[in-house]
Amino acid sequence: FEIGGVINVAKVIEFAKTRADVVVSQAVGYGCSSDSMEIIEESIKTNNLNRVVIGGCSPRTHETKFQDLLRRSGLNKYLVEIVNLRDQDTWAHMKQPKEALDKAFKLLGIGISGVRKSRPLTDQTLPMNQNVLVVGGGVTGMTTALQLAGQGTKVYLVERGPVLGGL
Repeated sequence: FEIGGVINVAKVIEFAKTRADVVVSQAVGYGCSSDSMEIIEESIKTNNLNRVVIGGCSPRTHETKFQDLLRRSGLNKYLVEIVNLRDQDTWAHMKQPKEALDKAFKLLGIGISGVRKSRPLTDQTLPMNQNVLVVGGGVTGMTTALQLAGQGTKVYLVERGPVLGGL
């Protein structure tokens, strides 16, 4: 089922237009298609938008695409909120269109409120230590330590007793 096959998308758009701080509310077909992405990108630039809420598919599969779109538009990639109307609403309530529409309003309202409070974030890369600590000097601990050391990993093997070997 498509989202529009369960809920009235025009009503969702009208609902979003009534929310504070919403500048643009429109349907752009399949939001993740290249044509739709171009429309959204142009809308960001034309309307001088500073945040974006997408009501559509799962962020699990599409968040990176929309973050890239924001970056290309000159916005911080973390100022996008994807409201999952497909998985969390229309698929869950495909036989209940009225309830699905009410839920879409609630989910979209939550997404709008959330992105309104969002602040730009920066990616941080921290150095990673590849060393390994193996606790226990029994057969399993020693075997693991030897295998990891054989792969070029620095290994620290600790045992609570004075000798290795376990039992």
